[in-house]
Formats: sequence, C-alpha cells, structure tokens
Amino acid sequence: MEGRAALERWLLACASAVGVFALSRAGLLLAAGPANASPFWPAAGFSLAATALWGPGAALGVFLGSALAYEPPAFPGSGAALLPGLAAMALAGLGAAAQALAGAALLRRAGPPAFVLAASALAGLVGAGFQLLALAAAGAPPGLDAARAGATWWIGNAAGILVGVPFLLAAARPPRSGARAPTAEANEAFLDRLPMGIMLLRLEEPGKPESLRVVGMNKAGRALAGAGDARVAGLLLREFSPSSFSTEFPAACLSVLDSGESRVIHEFTSRHVPGAYFRVNIFPIGGPDLGVAFENVTERRNAQRRARAQELERRTADLSRSNQELSRFAYVASHDLSAPLHKVKAFGGRLQQKVEGKLDEEGRDYLRRMLRAVDGMQRLIDALLELARVSTRGAAAEVVDLGALAKDVVESLDLEIARARARVEVADLPRISADPLQMRQLLQNLLSNAVKFHAPGAEPRVRIRGKTTGDGFCELVVSDNGIGLDMKYADRIFQPFQRLQSSAEYAGSGMGLAICREIVSRHGGTISVTSAPGRGSEFTVVLPVSQEGRMGCHPQEKAFS
Repeated sequence: MEGRAALERWLLACASAVGVFALSRAGLLLAAGPANASPFWPAAGFSLAATALWGPGAALGVFLGSALAYEPPAFPGSGAALLPGLAAMALAGLGAAAQALAGAALLRRAGPPAFVLAASALAGLVGAGFQLLALAAAGAPPGLDAARAGATWWIGNAAGILVGVPFLLAAARPPRSGARAPTAEANEAFLDRLPMGIMLLRLEEPGKPESLRVVGMNKAGRALAGAGDARVAGLLLREFSPSSFSTEFPAACLSVLDSGESRVIHEFTSRHVPGAYFRVNIFPIGGPDLGVAFENVTERRNAQRRARAQELERRTADLSRSNQELSRFAYVASHDLSAPLHKVKAFGGRLQQKVEGKLDEEGRDYLRRMLRAVDGMQRLIDALLELARVSTRGAAAEVVDLGALAKDVVESLDLEIARARARVEVADLPRISADPLQMRQLLQNLLSNAVKFHAPGAEPRVRIRGKTTGDGFCELVVSDNGIGLDMKYADRIFQPFQRLQSSAEYAGSGMGLAICREIVSRHGGTISVTSAPGRGSEFTVVLPVSQEGRMGCHPQEKAFS
C-alpha cells in the first residue's frame, strides 16, 4: 500500500509539471514586449488548483514545470551565462511553487468566499516577487522598468488565479448526497454492522498503559464484552476492564504503538464473560490511537480440543492394545523358553551325577558354571514372566489397606531383614482401591531393594510412609540410607534387565524396579527416585485413591475415595 501511494504521488507531480510547463509556454506567447509580462498567466491558476486538489506533492511538479519553461532572461535579445541562468530558473520555479502553496493554504483556512477576495492579491504578489528576483539573477535587459514589469506579472498571475477560482470552488464543494463522505454517525453505523467486536483505544500518556482510554466500541463489541447498552466511550480501560491488566494485553498495546505492527493474542479471557475465550487482534491506527478487533472463539476452541481428545483416546487405545499384545507375546515367549531350559537343567543335573567323579577339577568347574548359567537364565525368564503378568494376569481392584499390607510384607521378609541387621519403620498409610497382589509385589520389591543395597558393614535404615494429597491421589515414599545412585541413571534403573552394580556384589535379575513401574502404570500412577551416591535413595509412588473406570473396578469399590 505504501509503494502504491508513493507511485501515485510521483504520477501527480509529473502531471503537474507537464501541465505547468505547457501553460507557461503558452503564457509566454502573450507577453507584451520586453518591458511587460503576459497579462494572463494560466499556469498560476492551474498550479494553485493542482496543489489544492492533489496536496503539497503537486508543488514539486509546479517547481519543475515553471523552472523548465523559464527562458533566462525572460525576454529575448540578451544572452545569459550558464550559472546565472540556472539560478534564475530555480527562482522562477520556487516562486511558482510558493505561490501555489500559499494559495492552497489560504483556501483551506479561509474557505472559498474569502479566497476570492484575497487570493489574487496575496498569491499573485508571491509569484511576482520571485519573478523579479529571477530577473535580477539572470541580468535585466537594458531599459527595463522593474516596477512596470512587476505590475504586469502581478496582473497576469492574478488573472490566471481568478480564472481558476470556479474549478477550486467546485473542488471544495461537498459531494452530492449520493456520494457524500462518511460522517462519524455513518462510520459508527458501519462498525455496528460488523459481527466482530471493535474497540478504539487512545494512550493519553506515553509509556503508561494505565492511561489507555476507550474512545469507542461497536455494538458487537459491547455484546461480546458483556457491556450491553452501557456507555463505555470515555472510560479508562482500567475502569472498563480491570482484569485485562493482569494479562499481557496492556503490554501488547504498548508494543503495537511502539513498533507500528499488529499483534494477536490467541486466547484471551474476560471477567465480563466467564468461561469464554476471545481471539484479539491489536493494530495501530496512527499516533496514540490503536484498534482492537476481537471475536468469541470458545466454541471453535472447544471443538478443536474435543477433536484432539478423540485423537488422543484413539492413540491411547492403540498403544494400550499394542502393550497388551507385547505383554502376551513376552508371556508366551517366556513360557515357551522355560520348557527347553528345564530339560537342559534336568539333563545337566543327571550328567553331573554320572560323570562328576570321572572329570578332573577343570571339567567339574565347567559343568558347575554351565548349571549356574542355566539357573541364571531361569531367573531371568521367571522375572520376564512376572513382568508380563502385570498386564496379562492382573486382578480387579478392591479396597487395600496399605498400612496392614506393608507390615505383612515386612514380616514375610524377616529373614532377609535380620540377615542385613536392618531396621524398618512403617508409618500410617492410606487405604486405596487397587490390585492387592500387585500392591504387595510393589511394596515387596521396593523394601527388598532398600534392605539389599547397603554398604558392607552398614546397618540399613528403611522408612515407609504415605499420605493422601487431597486431589484424588495418594503418595507412598520408601526411603533408605543405602549406597544411593547418580541421578543421571534415574530413568535407567526402571528399565528391564538394567543394573548399576554387578550380580556378584548384589544378587538379582535387574527386573524389580521395572515390575514396580509397570504395576504403578497399570494403576494410573507414577514412580520416581531422588538419590545421591552414598546418601541413600527415596522412591516416591503416586497412585489414584480410586480405580473407578480402570482395571475392571468392582461396583462396590467405585464410590471409594
């Protein structure tokens, strides 16, 4: 748009230059001898009319056309040096342009009646004065009467201007009713027909958003903002919408005024319309004024969210189905691997009984290693089966007293606890809806790890505590004073078959925490660890208090919370 406006200005300037040049050359033909100018100078009226109609940009064309039409000196018969001649051309052009600008300004300020009386005298004197300066710069011919020449120049300019007055009056007259310029009322009526809200704001003190004042708002805007028929024009924005000052809106308004670029706020809420969301477009108008266009996008936003939630449910169902299929595959594969492994172990045991006395020490060592490897493989397969059973053979949820369950787990591990000289403290724990067997396995794996992973000679101290969080969830924490771990391995320890220590130092399959994570995930919860080497570990489990809608919850447990 800016490039198009600049092109239009240049085209009008060129048109002015051509018109002034042609009329000036025609006026020179009417000159009455070397001592007089033309009694009628049509270029003066055209220059003033072009400047009044097309704006100050046309004065540039007036300057060029007048300068090019000037013949230094203005009367034939005497030569002129180059530089004085160019100076005379420039002064002639400046005079014509100044005369056109002065006349246009007089027309705008005084109106056509006063212009008829004063324009010819005032504007004509300007042009005549510059003509005398141009003549002096170029060198006046011998015997020139400057006063007489100036008078004839003034007469010619005044005559040309007066002839152009009817055209100026026609340009200044308001259009007929069929093409009348829009009034403020018409603009307001137009804005009221728009379906989106329009608000006009003005910043009364630079840099101070609290000085933003509402200049106007259309009917749709008042309705969308919940203002109804209340008068909002003239109110400070802080008075009309105080809640907007707790959002990015005021800062966005200042940014638009500073940069001159529009800005969009995609989700804007208003206390006037609770629960509604608006899309707001802030755009500069000019100076301290800016416009705000806004529309209610609540339905569109909710529809998009519903569509994303259809999509999310579909992907979740696909993932769940994929996980179940993977768990079934792992279960079947593990079960099928166990059968040949049992045979290897059985025949290996028979072989050991039959040939052990016939083998030397090296052969007996090989055989023992083979059988130990078979036992290790069997433990891994059993652990994989246990992990697969979390999803494939889990029971329905029922009420579980985690406190009583934790004490029962401690009793079942009494030999392991006594061997490690550990001390276990169980605080009050909540009652939740869960798979009881899997909750037992969860607590047993966490407690067993806490007792197992301690420094040689140290006495383990383990504490189990829990609480409800008031948002439908409960939190279980198992903390110890064991060897701890580097937090960069915090995700790795929950992966199947991942170990941070060798099996020679600490026995196990590396599946305990992976099984814990699978159990917690099946119950819709999370498990995490906070630890440091040599400073113990703290495992935090967050579980829903109720399993309604998950895991085939029994009807009598649905109201449990």
